[in-house]
Amino acid sequence: MDVAPEKCNIIKFSHLKSNSNPIANCAVFNGANIPPVTQIRDLGIIFSGNLVFNAHINTIVGNAQRRINVLFNILKHAPLEIFLKCFIIYARPLLEYGSVVFSPVLKELVRKIENVQKSFIYRCYKKFGKVYNGYFNAIQECGFESLEYRRLLADLSFIYKCLVTKDVEMPNHLFYTYPKLSHLRRHKYYVRTTLPNKYKCFSQYLSIRSLACWNSLPESIFISIPTPDCFRTRLRALPLQNYLTLSDLNY
Repeated sequence: MDVAPEKCNIIKFSHLKSNSNPIANCAVFNGANIPPVTQIRDLGIIFSGNLVFNAHINTIVGNAQRRINVLFNILKHAPLEIFLKCFIIYARPLLEYGSVVFSPVLKELVRKIENVQKSFIYRCYKKFGKVYNGYFNAIQECGFESLEYRRLLADLSFIYKCLVTKDVEMPNHLFYTYPKLSHLRRHKYYVRTTLPNKYKCFSQYLSIRSLACWNSLPESIFISIPTPDCFRTRLRALPLQNYLTLSDLNY
């Protein structure tokens, strides 16, 4: 494929504040200037030079809210079931696409994404005259799951595909290593990360944010014939609330 310089940008990534200044000069390729930027979109994900995803989260939240507003304007006489199905089809994918890359760990960002579903459920209850007894009771009545919980399942399923079934080939094996440990309470896929956790932005990486939950899984969840679908089904039967930020007490 030929490179199209007019569609290219140059960006510098760094987790250090001392290296966070954007590139000052344009790069030149085939006589064309490639301008520097501090944010860039790649495969639908907005990457920032400081390695945080606030801009991407703000974008997907705004897009999902606007799509929900369209649904309420169009489906004025539709039943509740249609509203719920349309949210699952047209709004929720905007919030979940690429979550393995950008899934936040900061409570502020977790709440910002969850507020989209919470606002939608509240508007539905108000429209149809239903009694709203809290967010988690409402999503259970509607057959929904919290978005944070769904992102955790996506993280664990992705790790499973990388380390167990090998359906996904990742460089450096997600920065995981298998320690030489012999403990009856640890499953055979118990791993440790090689990434340093001394930088704040590193805590949001998949190799760190879901590690504690992955290592706490019971041995029984890893069946002899591994399949991602079966693994995800067994995950839903486990109590994973301790690895979630939001609960009835704080949301």
